[in-house]
Amino acid sequence: MWESLPDVLLEDIFSRVSISDRYSASQVCRNWYRIFYSPRVWHVFVLSDRILTRRKYNYYTGYQHILDHHRTQICLNRVGRNFRKLIFEPMCNFFNLYEFMNMLSFFCEYFDENPLGHIHTLDFSFACHLATERSAQECVFGTGGKLLQALKRLMKNLTGLRRISLRDLLLDPAEAMFLLDDVVSNCGETIHMMRLVNCTKEPYPILHVGVFLNIWVLEISPQQIDADVIILLSHTSLRDLYLVQNKYTDMALAVPVKAWRECRCLSPKLRVHLVVEGKVKQEVVWQEGANVISIVYNTPYNQVAPESALMAATLYPKELEVYGFTELPRFYMQKSFMDRADSALVLMSRSCPRLHTLIIRERISTSTLLLIAFYGRSLRRMLVRRNAIIKRCDWPKNPEWSTDFYLWLRHAAQSYETTANEISQMLNCRWAPLSDQEFKTLDFYSSHYVS
Repeated sequence: MWESLPDVLLEDIFSRVSISDRYSASQVCRNWYRIFYSPRVWHVFVLSDRILTRRKYNYYTGYQHILDHHRTQICLNRVGRNFRKLIFEPMCNFFNLYEFMNMLSFFCEYFDENPLGHIHTLDFSFACHLATERSAQECVFGTGGKLLQALKRLMKNLTGLRRISLRDLLLDPAEAMFLLDDVVSNCGETIHMMRLVNCTKEPYPILHVGVFLNIWVLEISPQQIDADVIILLSHTSLRDLYLVQNKYTDMALAVPVKAWRECRCLSPKLRVHLVVEGKVKQEVVWQEGANVISIVYNTPYNQVAPESALMAATLYPKELEVYGFTELPRFYMQKSFMDRADSALVLMSRSCPRLHTLIIRERISTSTLLLIAFYGRSLRRMLVRRNAIIKRCDWPKNPEWSTDFYLWLRHAAQSYETTANEISQMLNCRWAPLSDQEFKTLDFYSSHYVS
């Protein structure tokens, strides 16, 4: 009775498959053909290199996939009004991207009532890092010109946006100056979440972000902010500010301490998050004076350096709540106690009373885990890889410790089972180290990214 499945279940299945598979499934029976045109099925539209294209032979490069304008027009007329979320994945064929954005704009401007006015999310990512086919040399370049004009025209026609994401545009300052003019005029009071990652190649503050009065979450690169931007944001409804760095982030500068202090006075509830993501080896841009509650390294190449943990504990002792590294390491991990960051992590747990989440992927001894759990007054989540735990007591006796405490530490660190039981009692929950597979699939950090 597959043809008689409930509509809710069929709509969920159809929305999870590609457009070609969705069309093939619609040919099965009348009921599935009816579900094919359901609004929920087309709630999210993802554009990639092969969507709505046809093959055309080129004498120089062979067969190419170019945008099929007739098929695109039929798609927009049939299901375009059901779109609520537009996602542009990084595409190698810039001409197809340019033509599709122009067709969307024509579709909006042709009717008196905007058929795409109900779209609430726009996620645009530019493929700025491509490798040529004739050589392995990789090129990094930004958008601009006609492609940028088509993007700005599309954003002007999407009048119902509540979430917008623009990533890796790498514009020149002269082009970034007018990037969000139409978005401010149309959606200045409706935008709640915004993501602007690497919109420019060099440091250039985007003052437009301080005009969205009802914004809640802003994810932006450090080179797009300065003291004026921070002061403007303090007069909005912003609650979470994510400063994101990746491999395209260059010459990012820290905001002066005076601006952060003024921001904390005007907006005491504003929370700042420092994030490093991608395959990159770089340290976060420390924002002294900011209300930083989380520092997350979402990269396989950075490691827990003692300098990083000490800097975090020194600059944000009263604010820090989350600190960790979320991907499996791709570097050599030190075995010696003096070369590891055990002492820095214990110092962080003692210095940061609000620290509740700690993510550790490097080698760490069982005695260090016990000390972190003992000193971490607010610690609730301590995520550690099972393969990285060393069963030993590396710590010499501290003058502050009693003899009974040191004997308990050495006894509890002799086995994994005893360590897990003691940590479970201190955290008031069942605690166990994670396997590598669990470490990769676990949702470490619940962010408010535009998605």
